[in-house]
Amino acid sequence: MTVPARTVSPSDALLGDVSHGRRRRRAGVALATVVGVGLSLLALGPAAAQTDDETPTTLRELPDGDITMTLIDQSFDVEPGADIELTYRLTGDLETLAELSPPTTTTTTTTSTTTTTTTTTTVPPTTVAGEPAPQTTPAPPPPASTTTTTTEPPPPPPPPVELDVQVTNHEPIDGLSTLERAVGPDIRSALLTPVIDGVLITDVRPMITVGEGEDAGTAILELSVPTDQDPSDADHLEFREIGLHPIVVELKVAGQVVANHGTIIERRDANDRTLPTIDLSLLTYIADPGPTGTAGQLFAGVEALDRTADVAEVLASPLTLSVPPNIARVASESSTSNNLPEALADDELIAAPATPFDVSSATAIDRVDAFIRQLTFGEEQLQAALPSTNVRRDAWLVTSPISAEAAAELRALSVRFIVMPETLFVESISDEVPATDRFIDIDIGDGNSMPVLVVDDLGESFTKEATDEILDELTATEWSIQTIARLRFEQYDASLSERGDERSRILGTPDLSAPDPRLLLELERLATTTDAIRFSPASELSGVTTRLPLDDDRSFPEAAGPSLTERLDLITFTQASLASVASMLPDDDDRFPQWSRQLDSFVSTAYDDDDVEVAISEIVAEAEEIRSAVIPPDPISFTLTGNEGSIDLRIGNRLDEPISVVLRLSSPRLTFPDGDRLITLPASASRVVEVPVIARTNGTSAVRVEILTPSCLDEDGPPCAQLIEPVTLKSRVNALTGLGQVLTAGLVLILLSWWFSNWRKKRRADADDGEDARAGSRSDDAMPAPDDASPSGQ
Repeated sequence: MTVPARTVSPSDALLGDVSHGRRRRRAGVALATVVGVGLSLLALGPAAAQTDDETPTTLRELPDGDITMTLIDQSFDVEPGADIELTYRLTGDLETLAELSPPTTTTTTTTSTTTTTTTTTTVPPTTVAGEPAPQTTPAPPPPASTTTTTTEPPPPPPPPVELDVQVTNHEPIDGLSTLERAVGPDIRSALLTPVIDGVLITDVRPMITVGEGEDAGTAILELSVPTDQDPSDADHLEFREIGLHPIVVELKVAGQVVANHGTIIERRDANDRTLPTIDLSLLTYIADPGPTGTAGQLFAGVEALDRTADVAEVLASPLTLSVPPNIARVASESSTSNNLPEALADDELIAAPATPFDVSSATAIDRVDAFIRQLTFGEEQLQAALPSTNVRRDAWLVTSPISAEAAAELRALSVRFIVMPETLFVESISDEVPATDRFIDIDIGDGNSMPVLVVDDLGESFTKEATDEILDELTATEWSIQTIARLRFEQYDASLSERGDERSRILGTPDLSAPDPRLLLELERLATTTDAIRFSPASELSGVTTRLPLDDDRSFPEAAGPSLTERLDLITFTQASLASVASMLPDDDDRFPQWSRQLDSFVSTAYDDDDVEVAISEIVAEAEEIRSAVIPPDPISFTLTGNEGSIDLRIGNRLDEPISVVLRLSSPRLTFPDGDRLITLPASASRVVEVPVIARTNGTSAVRVEILTPSCLDEDGPPCAQLIEPVTLKSRVNALTGLGQVLTAGLVLILLSWWFSNWRKKRRADADDGEDARAGSRSDDAMPAPDDASPSGQ
């Protein structure tokens, strides 16, 4: 690397700014322009316009052509004294403009030719007049003359055109608009922050690898730029402060800029006072079609999970998935999803109820117990379908409003924070979203709060359409650098009190479907090379994210979800009835838990009232088959000839499985020492039950036989229910002896004595009444008539 005494002058900056005006630049420069720029350079600074021997630089006229620089790798964190590593792909007219071509092997052959020539010379004799002519003697042949001709090798080709790189750094960015302009090809330096320093790297041809075969027409340029702090030496790029610095790289051919590119690096503090790392968590969600969903909806859910697994398989970062348990079960059993457990082995599943369950509606009708049962069963289903994936309650995704009471119940169930889309936050909590990179604490009463993390809008870039649009303008590396810089800028731009906050972001597409991985692959690759960001599962965010303080303007609604009060009455009655029937089944029978889960699921917006009534009638019909399976005993008559005996009752079972029942007998003249008896009826058979009996008195009486559910034996258990209409037996007792007979005879005597005594009293009374009547009659006859009582003669 050759570096001039002063690497960047005002003339260099001017040249760079002048050359940045078009998206695709023509490399050929008109001679007049070149001369004009050269004169400007001479006027502005001799150090930039002349060589070391003060000879003016002659700019070579270049052929027409284009070269484009795109960033494919770089270091983002730059410590004091560290190098900036930059890797670019060069495309365009490389061979024509920059004389960059794949290496070739040339063999030169030199041929020498030797020619022999023989020459004969005849000299005429000298003759004197009158003298005889002399005798002519042949001259001896001259010696042979040999001439050798050699073809010289062609002269060596002229040296290739000079290729240099100018690297310029700028002061830290001061706004997002500057950040957007700082990354990508064809950067206009005048639109960036002021220049700090620059270095010229000469003869970069050894740093360029020209592609061959499928990569023909491209070349890879790898640069390593040394840096230092103020004061800077000549061959190091100077940095004066920490922050996000634009870096502009210009490729020069014969001293002329033919392409440039901008990027951003973060200059870090030597004293390790850098900002906290930002955690990124990827979230996907699949809607639950519910128990009333169609086969097409179920299939669509399975396909969505398969797409998510495909993304998870290519990404190294963990995904956090919200998947309906039923979708997970069906997908794990599908032949097209055989790699599902392996693909999601390092990811996380958010706990979910077995069927869609509105926790706000459940808490409003005091059915949290039903919610917990559904949640537990859903966790079991998820773990069974995907045994290598952790099922966790740390994060809870909501897509509809949630009440404060429901949030409190989730907190009691170990949910550490709630995740919701931004639109839902605005709809149900507050008109303004204070942040998407920190927890927003919301009061839930009793001095407690529930943190909320709003889904960040960065995930909007991960749809296929958005990714295509981005990659039309930038490489994945360029977008990732720009994205990391934007996240870091928001930290640098925060107030001093918030600059040190720990920040996390939930990333998800607008509908939380599986993301397009093309940008994510590069973002997560760069995350392994920088301390600026890292990918984490959602379960880890609660320990690395700052919580914003409570605000009275932010609150959960008091009520949310549809009202289920009327539906609950039907569910409660059915639940009690089914519990009574379930007591007839073995303890390990799973029908009642299934019925309970179904009833619990009805406390959900997945069903409307009509659906619930139909479903409950089907469950009740299944239970009724068990209830009506008992064959009652015949209404027999029996006689006891002693004070004790027994009755044989034949009771049958129509089911092909054993069931348990309670046998109860009652009678005014008999007692049954065994009381209510729990008996088991064999499958598809009858059983004769011997019932001990004790007689109280002789005579005939009715015996009432009832067969009940076993729940009748538990006063605190489900309600007692009759399984048959009561059967009446006829009993006769005629053999009481001993004390019983004495007591009976005594009772008869007492009864007769009482009757006779009363009879006599009655007769006496009647007799006394008759005597009184007769005495009165006689008295009437002896008395004078009224007329006779008057004095005579009057």
